[in-house]
Amino acid sequence: MIEANQGDTLVVTVNNQLDIPQSIHWHGMRQNFTNHMDGVPGVHQCNIPPGGSFTYRFNLDNEFGTFWYHGHYANSMADGVYGPLIIHSKNDPLKMYRHFDSERVMMLTDWQHDDSMVISQGLMDMTVGYRGSPAPPNPDSVLINGIGQTDCKAAQKDASHGSKVRLRIINTGTHAMLRFSIDKHMLQVVEVDDTPIQPVMVSELALNSAQRYSVVVTLNQGRVGDSFWMRARPAGYCLGGIKGADVTATGVLRYTDWLGLTWNRNPLPNTQQWHDLADIQTAPCVDLDETHGPLVPMIPQSAPPVYDTVSFHSSFGRFIDPTTGKPFFGFGYNGINFNNYINDPLLAQLQRGLDLNNSAHAHTAHFVFPTVGAVDIIVNQEDRAPFSHPFHLHGRPFMLVGRGKGVMTPEKLATMQLDTANPLRRDTVTIDHESWAVLRLITDTPGVWPIHCHIGWHLAVGKMGVIVVQPDTIRQRFPRPADWTNLCAGTNPEEIGPARRAGIMPPQARGRHYADEMAARPIEA
Repeated sequence: MIEANQGDTLVVTVNNQLDIPQSIHWHGMRQNFTNHMDGVPGVHQCNIPPGGSFTYRFNLDNEFGTFWYHGHYANSMADGVYGPLIIHSKNDPLKMYRHFDSERVMMLTDWQHDDSMVISQGLMDMTVGYRGSPAPPNPDSVLINGIGQTDCKAAQKDASHGSKVRLRIINTGTHAMLRFSIDKHMLQVVEVDDTPIQPVMVSELALNSAQRYSVVVTLNQGRVGDSFWMRARPAGYCLGGIKGADVTATGVLRYTDWLGLTWNRNPLPNTQQWHDLADIQTAPCVDLDETHGPLVPMIPQSAPPVYDTVSFHSSFGRFIDPTTGKPFFGFGYNGINFNNYINDPLLAQLQRGLDLNNSAHAHTAHFVFPTVGAVDIIVNQEDRAPFSHPFHLHGRPFMLVGRGKGVMTPEKLATMQLDTANPLRRDTVTIDHESWAVLRLITDTPGVWPIHCHIGWHLAVGKMGVIVVQPDTIRQRFPRPADWTNLCAGTNPEEIGPARRAGIMPPQARGRHYADEMAARPIEA
């Protein structure tokens, strides 16, 4: 775990001792004027080669709260390349000894027994697939802080009887929404991603991949030494149903005295789960703001007016892998499946003065916002039931000003009343099948910012676009550090990166993408 304070400069040297390349993304960091440290190969940097090293350095001027870091090469975070990043601040309205007495970090992870590269390679060829299927796999198990049912022990959290403990919960998995609960204990939700909110009480909390929540739990349901099951259940509905054995993860919450002693009572819990937990096979996979909303940030901020509105249309389709010529099932934005020229990052292309519309190495759906202000990004998630997706926007957090069912266009949006008074701010939002969300983004952080599905297997088959903020600033003012430039030295700029590669979606496989709307407006200034 990495802990820091707001105002610090974070310096992390990554020594790649793996036998594959690697890069690290710092999830939720704004990276203002340090876009080259955001860590996405083919977008921000070339990979750190096996045996190589690279030092990430960036300021923590505007961030505090619960974050994490993870590998961004192929789907390597599925192999355990991740960890929590906690940033403390005197400006955090959630105060120790006022709102809670202690805090713990909990990482919930869906886990596959095979290496991610084996799975991704299977998914890139629909004639082979993985385990005989072209679809991403259900998890083999679920882990709590790295411990799951194939291990001989249970994850355990000890906390003082009668106290209030803050659990910073992070879904570090790559596929499943996970439903977290503690027997006999209500969860007081006080943070969404890195935004403190007015408290909301739930018996179970659903977290999609990459999302974070803080909950405060009051330990008043027993005596010192008593223990209770913590449960992390995969949401089966949006996986197409959980098949085979139950892979629910269980951990132990144990009460201690003020010295931290348990008195050896009740070695394992005998508690029962809440009676009102969602049915994992039928419950829709939606965010907390849709089931218990609206969620109100504790630090008020109104949404400013916008100078532009754009739309990404995301849908499932059949693609052709240009490196093998073989078909596969994947995802695209606006009919384009991300094609990663991994040794010629988009950021470097812009710094060389290239226009992404005309670059041979920029095969991605993208929009450009040339000036400081605010814009609305409509994300239309057009996949059919039961699929929902967690969409992550790199850089500064967005304001969630609206969502609904169906398909939204800029013209329709102009007639709607949006939530602009004090909307929820976050960086990863779940959008249900055949639904839309409007992300209002303040364009004061120049850079190339990916917007992608955080289901790692979907990202591995091309579900990513980018937005470019203030391209002139990128070309004129962004640094080009020697160690960053040297990562690309001697590499082949024509190489297409692992997984995350494909071609144009054939017209017969495309969903509703509003081609006329896209053709009518310039994508890049």
